[in-house]
Amino acid sequence: MNLFKRLRFANDPRPGDRAVDTDSVPAYPGLCNLCGATGEFSLGDCPPHHAARAFRCPSCGAALRFRNEAAALVEVIGRGRHLSLRTLIADPAVRKMSLYHIGIGGPVRQWLRQVADYCESTLFEDGHREEVRDGVHHQDLVDLSFADGRFDLVTSSHVMEHVSDPWAALTEIHRVLKPGGHYVFSIPIGWPPPETSIRRATITDGKLEHHLPAAYHESPGGSPSLVFTDFGSDLLDHLEEAGFQARQCRPNIGLQHAFIDSVFVATRPG
Repeated sequence: MNLFKRLRFANDPRPGDRAVDTDSVPAYPGLCNLCGATGEFSLGDCPPHHAARAFRCPSCGAALRFRNEAAALVEVIGRGRHLSLRTLIADPAVRKMSLYHIGIGGPVRQWLRQVADYCESTLFEDGHREEVRDGVHHQDLVDLSFADGRFDLVTSSHVMEHVSDPWAALTEIHRVLKPGGHYVFSIPIGWPPPETSIRRATITDGKLEHHLPAAYHESPGGSPSLVFTDFGSDLLDHLEEAGFQARQCRPNIGLQHAFIDSVFVATRPG
């Protein structure tokens, strides 16, 4: 069954994005779900099939991909009280949350870091378990060092496709979330999505094995990052197997090419 038929959509249009077709509309007015500014979001010179990288906020410069991540966080955490991440993070109740951000790039992270109990991590090539460098934790997502039920919220942006075993990572993220906590994450996914996720590469007994020609995405630091998994329609099944209740939080209404970038909310019941 198609993933986007199975997931529960939040179909009400938000002020951040009006219904537009990237094939015919080069710009549209709206509200940025990161900084809260209003203005015109333009496709610019970006080809329509890269729409998620375009439609940047004229104020903060955030592309559609990041504004959709912010919109998901505002919807899930803000519960209708906020329109932007800027006002959400200023909420005293939100400031008290325990938050774990996986990765060290993207404009969403800059707002999340204002939460008092904030933790972020990456996988250093020469790192060791529980090491911290300049405030950044070394963490292997398939074997997190955090205690059970440590965080209210976990977030990531285009990270899971670079994890050697994403299904094990989902189980670990479920473990470190408090009951009722959320994992909000974005991934690139084909449109329409394939039925089955494809493991492009795996690591067995410390040895990297390629099953398809190597594919890379550019990391926040500019270096190539190997893609281990091309996600498909079975993503929801794997989230449920890890113990989550999962849905796509907010589709890009009318932005048909932006479906290649999807935001999901996975909640630990409780």
